[in-house]
Amino acid sequence: MDCPVCDEPLQEVEYEGVKLDHCEKCDGFWLDAGEIQKVNAIHEKTFSEEQIAKAVDLLEKKAIVGKSGETRRIKCPKCGKECKVTSTSGVSVDKCPDGEGMWLDKGEIEKLQIMAEERSRIYTDEEKQEFREGADSLSIFRHFSVFMHKVLKRD
Repeated sequence: MDCPVCDEPLQEVEYEGVKLDHCEKCDGFWLDAGEIQKVNAIHEKTFSEEQIAKAVDLLEKKAIVGKSGETRRIKCPKCGKECKVTSTSGVSVDKCPDGEGMWLDKGEIEKLQIMAEERSRIYTDEEKQEFREGADSLSIFRHFSVFMHKVLKRD
């Protein structure tokens, strides 16, 4: 399978105990369906306060402008269909329209991990369940806003 950004062959690597497809040239990752949940369930990699603050700051800026104004279109390396840019935990990612997986540009896998870990740390179990049950656009926006507020006010 080739990188959807630079057409280099993707190499299988182990990341957080999960085998992922990685591009050594652009440092992006292809994650098959369900792999991001596996990565987020494992907490081997640790992040410094500086990395967390930087990720939160970048995500706060991207929440409004999207993927840095990019206009590129990439194709799913599995099915060949054009990927759709969507927001996952505040990170703009390229997702296969048929659900084959997602492309994460350099640094995005870490941002997703940071957001998942921060969400686990600051949301109560009740808030997590409420979010899972009410995943319409308005509730997602409300939860993301509350989440960002909690992250920025953390002690």
